[in-house]
Amino acid sequence: FFNDNGEWLQMDKVGHVFSAYNEASLVHDMYRWAGIRERKAMWLGIGAGMLAQSSIEVFDGFSDRWGFSWGDMVGNVAGLALFGVQQEAWHEQRFKLKVSSDFRSYSKAGILPLSGTQTDNLHRRAGELFSNNLPGRLLKDYNAQTYWLSFNPTDFTSRGKWPNWLNISVGYSGENLFGGYGNAWTYQDHTYQLDDRQFSRYRQYLLSFDLDLTRIPCRSPFLKTILRVLNIFKIPAPALEINSLGKVKGHWIYF
Repeated sequence: FFNDNGEWLQMDKVGHVFSAYNEASLVHDMYRWAGIRERKAMWLGIGAGMLAQSSIEVFDGFSDRWGFSWGDMVGNVAGLALFGVQQEAWHEQRFKLKVSSDFRSYSKAGILPLSGTQTDNLHRRAGELFSNNLPGRLLKDYNAQTYWLSFNPTDFTSRGKWPNWLNISVGYSGENLFGGYGNAWTYQDHTYQLDDRQFSRYRQYLLSFDLDLTRIPCRSPFLKTILRVLNIFKIPAPALEINSLGKVKGHWIYF
């Protein structure tokens, strides 16, 4: 077992909520397309999400570097519950979980160790933590990722003229995360520590707009499927940020 609940400003835990939710939702939609009745499709989706996510934890439990994380399992159950409760109550998903990423690059400027002259840099450190390929960055780069709860006001009221395809999204992210608990690491027998004043770790809370791609009028079944899969990603849009440093920022376009 491995207690990692305090790592990464809990970005990894939110990622488990997101993954379990969308796995259950997509599998549910697949079974409904195949003609399975609603309630059975819902439980098949929940079972598939639990199987996929709990398998990862079991494998982590036998890993040399990691362990089975109860915090991760709580995140998995939370994501499945978000899907199941909505499906049972409304027979649809009014609150959707989405992800976005800015796929950022990192500086290659040299960083001196606490003792010695051999330098390291954030580009290499990010590659070590998050990988340097596109899928790895999408899945692991907690600095670039933002997770969103996306919903449409028309699902809760018939008043007004709000478009049924234009959602409001509430987002969460973290910044300057170059280690689980802090920004210190060892590379080639040297210890590196980032200056907390320059690389303060902080949480970001965001408010933005989004598009519900599943509500775009479309007759093609193939295109509907593509839009359904792409709907797990948040569309870039203007955003308002409030962070744990006590600052308020506006973004013309936030990825």
